[in-house]
Amino acid sequence: MNILFIGYWGANEGLSVATIYPHLQILSNFSEVQKIVYASIERNFVGDGTPNSDGAGAAAIKSIAAKDFCTSDVMNVAAIKPIPKVIHIPLHSGNSLKHKFSDFWQFPRQLAKICQTHQIDVMICRGAPAGSLGYLVHQKNKLPFHVESFEPHAQYMLESGVWKSYDLRYVLQKHWEKKQKQYAQGLIPVAENYRRQLIKEGVKAKKIKTMPCAVDLTKFTFHEQARTKMRAQLGIPAKAVVSIYVGKYGGLYMDDEAFQLYQVAFKLWQDFHLIILSPAVHHEHIRAQLANFQLPVEKMHVAEVAHEQVADYLSASDFAFATYRPGKSKKYLSPIKVGEYWANGLPIMLTEGVGDDSSIIREEGGGAIFDVKDSLSISLAFEKIYSIIEHTDYRISVVKLAEKYRSFDRTTEAYHDLLF
Repeated sequence: MNILFIGYWGANEGLSVATIYPHLQILSNFSEVQKIVYASIERNFVGDGTPNSDGAGAAAIKSIAAKDFCTSDVMNVAAIKPIPKVIHIPLHSGNSLKHKFSDFWQFPRQLAKICQTHQIDVMICRGAPAGSLGYLVHQKNKLPFHVESFEPHAQYMLESGVWKSYDLRYVLQKHWEKKQKQYAQGLIPVAENYRRQLIKEGVKAKKIKTMPCAVDLTKFTFHEQARTKMRAQLGIPAKAVVSIYVGKYGGLYMDDEAFQLYQVAFKLWQDFHLIILSPAVHHEHIRAQLANFQLPVEKMHVAEVAHEQVADYLSASDFAFATYRPGKSKKYLSPIKVGEYWANGLPIMLTEGVGDDSSIIREEGGGAIFDVKDSLSISLAFEKIYSIIEHTDYRISVVKLAEKYRSFDRTTEAYHDLLF
């Protein structure tokens, strides 16, 4: 079997490293698979179509096209090993709205040609936007396609205020998601909540398999040595209470509301420190928010780090924030950061109604659920977090949730059931 794996992010982006690379490795382990062509979208051009200032990076991406997948300077990932059977072919585009619209006319032609050249038998698409590309390619060559991490992406963007109901992006994505439900050979949602919803909508149960976003449990394991070293590096006292947030602000994620939660935490703990790991392009906004909400900058630690370094920062922390903007469709999420937090043993302050995880936390522990519009709910959630982290061995029970719900064993099982 030859597989075309379509990703919607750049090969060196954190989401690709965390969610696509492990899946490529799992697929390559199947004896039935002879070759995997991994197509990524590299938005390494500015709006007018000229290369970014890091033109060398763009050249590096081009240099690995159609070669065995491997690390390179452009990927900026230190510990990714070559993956057997995998060929990487980047698709180049820009960041402008014009480019993103044209992608859905340009890329299907390129992908169809790749399918022909590499004698592809089946396509796997990571996420509903990539699934839209898979559907459009299917229209050209009738190859079967599966959409993993299938979600109501258009609805997410609408609820988060990123798109409007009259926005052409929303209209097209909504239409293509409907087509994916109709024509995909397999749909792989990340939450049981969405599997049940798809069945209600008339999608045949036999072609749906739930696959929560899994994480490398070993990679994110807590290490006392890393905790001591990282706290010393950041100037954080050994007994200080430390929380961490990994991600962005705005869109799917809370912004002002998140910084209001940080204010509460600084009032609750006399020696509280907060680590924020976010892309550098967001740091100016974060600094502005620290000033707006009068947070103590000497106890804030903002950085952009490689995905391989995240575990050390988690080890330095005591609990984590996962502040998703509320919305009806958020119950269909399976945040990768939740799995990474749990794998390190961190209890989570999680928004009400997120994926299956809100129910898991409520029923089995592993954090506290809050309603951002309810101050009492927020206070009770912080009390719950406090009651958890006062026990020295709390990380052990939290890790068990990662083992139960976020292991790659479930990913392997889902692939096997759908493909073979």
